[in-house]
Amino acid sequence: MKDVSTAPVLSRLAQPLRWFAGFWIFLSLFEFLLNVWPLQFQSLAWRYAAEGLFSSSLPVLALACFILNALALLERKYRALRRVIRLHGGLALLYVLCAVDFALNARELRDTAVSGRDAELVFVVGAAKVALKYLGIAGVQLLAAIASWRWMRDNPEPDVIQLSSPKRPWWLFWWPEPVPRQRRRR
Repeated sequence: MKDVSTAPVLSRLAQPLRWFAGFWIFLSLFEFLLNVWPLQFQSLAWRYAAEGLFSSSLPVLALACFILNALALLERKYRALRRVIRLHGGLALLYVLCAVDFALNARELRDTAVSGRDAELVFVVGAAKVALKYLGIAGVQLLAAIASWRWMRDNPEPDVIQLSSPKRPWWLFWWPEPVPRQRRRR
């Protein structure tokens, strides 16, 4: 059976997929910032609207993270996988905080701006929908981080072969590699 990490299709598609996932994350965050500009953190209505709008980009961010996760797993790049695990965990924490903040903003906005049972019901249903979206995606991100961590635990990184010469510092990139001398046989 051929090793997946040496498959020609994966080796040719891995880098464009990484660029696509990174561009997708950047573009969704940039679009969000353009939609909520100018930033008005002191305005309760602005925070409510901005967090509600950000919740619509959660599936895009999660899917881009899953692309990065799948590439790191398939290529067995342990260092990249550790970074993606941290990204999953950080996004899960951010989503939980956004869910709590959105629910508190919705409650405060409902108490100050709503009169009538029907309008109150709209705020409660809208807040519950967005908060559940945040918490659901956070759970999926956390499960992906745990599954990747378990895979790393079950498939330990192979020992790195140490070279005979020490690695150069990064600032000597222009200096040629030292060539080991060989003794002549007489």
